Amino acid sequence: MHTVGELVDLKADALTWQINQMGHAESLQGLKIFTPKKLGGTDIAKWTIQRATRQLAPWNVQGRSARRVDPVGKREMAARFGHIFLSVALDEAFLLWVKSGKAGNENATQRAQTHIKEQLAFLKALRDNLIEKACWDALQGAISMELGEDTDGVESVEFDIDFRFKATHKGENATLDWSDNSAKILSDPTTPEETWQGLGDYMVQDSGFVATDVFMNLTTNRYLVGNTEVYKWVSDKTKDALLEEQQMKRIDKKNAHVYENRWADAAGDTYPFIPDDVVIYLPQPSQRDSFKLLQGECLRPKTGGKDFDVVMGPAVWTKFNDDPAEVRVYYKENVLPVPTDPDRVVSRDVTPTP
Repeated sequence: MHTVGELVDLKADALTWQINQMGHAESLQGLKIFTPKKLGGTDIAKWTIQRATRQLAPWNVQGRSARRVDPVGKREMAARFGHIFLSVALDEAFLLWVKSGKAGNENATQRAQTHIKEQLAFLKALRDNLIEKACWDALQGAISMELGEDTDGVESVEFDIDFRFKATHKGENATLDWSDNSAKILSDPTTPEETWQGLGDYMVQDSGFVATDVFMNLTTNRYLVGNTEVYKWVSDKTKDALLEEQQMKRIDKKNAHVYENRWADAAGDTYPFIPDDVVIYLPQPSQRDSFKLLQGECLRPKTGGKDFDVVMGPAVWTKFNDDPAEVRVYYKENVLPVPTDPDRVVSRDVTPTP
């Protein structure tokens, strides 16, 4: 626990502690799926893909040699962490509040404390929105990071991280068109693998885990609401709810989660975290331990700027500038969401590619 004085005095440990105490917005559902895991002693994110085995052990005859089996199948993976490095200015007004507070003005100290907490919360929200998008991208099989051109004229760079999903667990090669109200979403005989149940079957076939939750945005959920076959199948009680809420919440023992949250770019244009026409199948929450949010170490300048501390997870510190008079708050973190068992998720496009 750090004191108000340490926070207003911009002690790096106090600032880092404060931001670590901040939870993420309740509306961010992707962050709830991934469990944080700290990785020390490396600047590279490393994880192991270890798929469940469906093979039976062989019977043997008493007295004979042991039956030899192949080692467990696994694949060592490594990628660069997603690197977050942000800064925001505390202007001259903040510095005057701090000065006044040190002279005994408790109201000024309170205003300074409130202002620094607001700026930390702003940095944390930017970080959470970015990681939220990365989580949903990872659940679709890959993350693409664009390191855009900044004010220093650094050339834009993009790199992708592929999480090795099987072809049946991701893709845009739909034949069955869920946007067609007459489509047999529940029982199509020609493409049963692309039906509501068929997509979930890939998970149980490959991992042994049953898909219980299906995430999508409202546009995709409306395909279910407007589908003739689905409407005939659901109960009268569900039909009443459909007419009132215009959302499908459960079909054939699977929960349909509408996730309509969006992210915004620098121009203010917004985009859904889960794109239109995409459905993401997951097992029940107690079986999602294979989804990890890897957090690495980063360097934070020590007071005086002549050395660095190694900080696990996010690091926060400040730097004073005299022209203009301001304190600049820095936030740094190395982080990457990874599905360590790709067979426990199915992410598919449910409309044909034009």
